[in-house]
Amino acid sequence: MSKHPSHRTRFSDSSYYDEVCIYCGAHDEVPGGWGRLAKPCPEARDQHEISQDLHDLVKAHFNEPVLTDFQVGRIIGYSQDAMDCYMMIRYPNPTKVIHHTMVGGYYFLDRLKGQNLVISTQGEEWDDYFRIDNMLELNGCPKEKEFLLEIDNWNYIVYNNTVRG
Repeated sequence: MSKHPSHRTRFSDSSYYDEVCIYCGAHDEVPGGWGRLAKPCPEARDQHEISQDLHDLVKAHFNEPVLTDFQVGRIIGYSQDAMDCYMMIRYPNPTKVIHHTMVGGYYFLDRLKGQNLVISTQGEEWDDYFRIDNMLELNGCPKEKEFLLEIDNWNYIVYNNTVRG
């Protein structure tokens, strides 16, 4: 039998061998194995419970360009693990998906809508937002058909700095 993945453990204050769950206080038994750590943690949140406010914020900006660090990418989904919540962002050239933390370091670009607006002879509206969105598509970052969602609250740092092609 092994430790149940719903427990978040740390080493006890008295030993580097004893593990204690930070949620419920259960600990391993020496000798005797995992003890109560082998059963699901009664204090842990459900494995697939969503931080609804952050999920809704990301979903409201689905397929929109976003600025992170010094790159522009496209928001394609939301992910969450036991430690953090992330925006799933696809970047062009080369195409890759990064799970970017929701803590900060990102800027929604919807404020560019209407900036430097030009109306074509066919009546199309081109502004700075349209230009960035169009450049993403031309550089291998098209809009997604559906919003991606990955939730695993029992795993620790599943998505942090994860790169997927």
